[in-house]
Amino acid sequence: MGIGNKVLHSVLKTDGRGVHLDLVKATAPTIPTLKAGETYTGTVLVDIAAAAVATLNATPVACIAAPGANQYTIVNWMSASLVHNGVNYDAAVGNEDLTLKYTNGSGAELVTAIDHSGFGDASADVTRFTRGASDLTVVNNAAVVAHIKSGEWYSAAGDGDLSLLINFTVHSAL
Repeated sequence: MGIGNKVLHSVLKTDGRGVHLDLVKATAPTIPTLKAGETYTGTVLVDIAAAAVATLNATPVACIAAPGANQYTIVNWMSASLVHNGVNYDAAVGNEDLTLKYTNGSGAELVTAIDHSGFGDASADVTRFTRGASDLTVVNNAAVVAHIKSGEWYSAAGDGDLSLLINFTVHSAL
């Protein structure tokens, strides 16, 4: 399992002509330039290999590209699945929670973080669901990245791959 986005995602676009739903084949969502008041909604599946999972604090993984000038991304929900490949991660201390953030991991949290306990240190396959942040200061033209809030899941332990199914909406700034 490599780092990257799956090749199929759905796109829901609303504009003055109505609502459009398309299935798009791409390596990552291509976000169109929106006119004032338009939105673009999509769902993307991002696979993160074990080596990258272990270092998500120091090296966040890009999930959704920056949408362009005068546009911002809101995450509606995320489903995270950790595929246990035999060795547990050492994620049982501190604030090693999985989240999505703007930019390079230093930006605002876009979802309610998934607690590391019972997820990052799981001894079997596990899936968690979380919703988008309820109070958020949006950032124009910022990428969305997967990030561990504090510390790492340590590369010396753990070999599980992570899959993130992310539903998001891009808004044009008014």
